[in-house]
Amino acid sequence: MAEGEDDAFFAALENQCKIIETALLSKCNMYQQMREEARQALGELKSSVYRNFFTIKSEKFVEACKESLKDAISSVPKKTYSSVVAPSFGGELNEPSQKSSCCSVLIAAENCNSDDVRKLFKTQINPRKEKIGIRHVKEISDNRIIVDCASEKDRDKLITRIEANPKFLKPTVPKLKNPTMLIRNVPNDVDDSELLDVIREQNPEILASNECWNESRVRFVLKKFQHVRTVVIEFHPKIRKNVNAVGSLKIMRNMCRFEDFLVINRCFQCLGYNHRANECTNILSCYFCAGEHKSDTCSYRENQ
Repeated sequence: MAEGEDDAFFAALENQCKIIETALLSKCNMYQQMREEARQALGELKSSVYRNFFTIKSEKFVEACKESLKDAISSVPKKTYSSVVAPSFGGELNEPSQKSSCCSVLIAAENCNSDDVRKLFKTQINPRKEKIGIRHVKEISDNRIIVDCASEKDRDKLITRIEANPKFLKPTVPKLKNPTMLIRNVPNDVDDSELLDVIREQNPEILASNECWNESRVRFVLKKFQHVRTVVIEFHPKIRKNVNAVGSLKIMRNMCRFEDFLVINRCFQCLGYNHRANECTNILSCYFCAGEHKSDTCSYRENQ
């Protein structure tokens, strides 16, 4: 490689380092931990370049680096959007996700509020002695607490231990939520109390069983217009499957379109997904500059 080409290569490499450094110093929407890791990687790259400048000038070394980089890029599997968003609760990207609801136990007690139930649970159950893995205990509505166990084995052991002395605490395993569907163009002259009966009578092909249908319920009205409204209804999974198969629902004189009603939980503390701010264990993040402060106190926002 000629001397001029050596200088051009080194100048281009140095220019790229400056571009990265400028991006790191700018007020872009970059996650704080990612910025620190990039800054550290940039320092190591610059140190390595200056330390091994004469080795880098070797043509064979440059060609070997190019081939190695091509192999590395081709061997890295592409991540999907869902795989990146899913672990934003704080886990690693390659860590297998575990549904906490499968390892949770709802605990209640007669004539006790959530705080009293927590105290009774703490008195009656000793995780160290019983060798039960418990992630955390949280107070919830209806004077209950939810205990998130480390595994299904720990959950079963906890339920067995409580049921051995059912004088105070009553454990139950939480059920998975039924899917909800958005039903459009529902006539306003059909009241919510009789809407399910109308759907059942005019659409008998969606029925799976009486047990499944009894789990159906009208959740709420999303939008209301002069003659029609949009209603959110909760169905059993088997009923939902049959509804999707028919294409549209007959409700009085209307053919009503539908779609799945999905609510995505997002945390407004760390800007991650699949959890809420009151459950967040990650660092605070501003949605203007990605700094570790609240968005409403961001100086960058005031300068806009």
